[in-house]
Amino acid sequence: MSGIHAMLLSSGGGAVGGSGSVTLINATVDSQNSGANASASWRIDSDGFMYEGYNGSYSAANRWTYDAPANYEVRATVDGGSTPTGSATATWLSCSTDRDWTVTDTTFDELIKSSNLTIEVRDVATSTIRATCYVDLYAERIS
Repeated sequence: MSGIHAMLLSSGGGAVGGSGSVTLINATVDSQNSGANASASWRIDSDGFMYEGYNGSYSAANRWTYDAPANYEVRATVDGGSTPTGSATATWLSCSTDRDWTVTDTTFDELIKSSNLTIEVRDVATSTIRATCYVDLYAERIS
């Protein structure tokens, strides 16, 4: 394995190859909304895709696995900012159900609501962490 390849695999946004591989990609979801609440969301879905949500509208970001999602668990750890709503943090959750984390700014005050998360996915059978990524959520209600 080349030095650059090893670095990419250990950088937190890489994948573990082979059968049952998982790919997580770092994400920044930055949402603004004028005159109404603003929300920024990130979801790991039981359909094998990751989604980014902007004010309640989601779009697929990338496929995180081609394997059965029920073979995996996900954990979101809050590294900074506020604790998001939605799925629990700091605990392993089955990927057989959609898992979603959201920050919402309900006040026009020129402050941004944020949450910085570390997302880990592990194999249920062995408890081996297969991939890690970092997700930053930012929501701002404007005018």
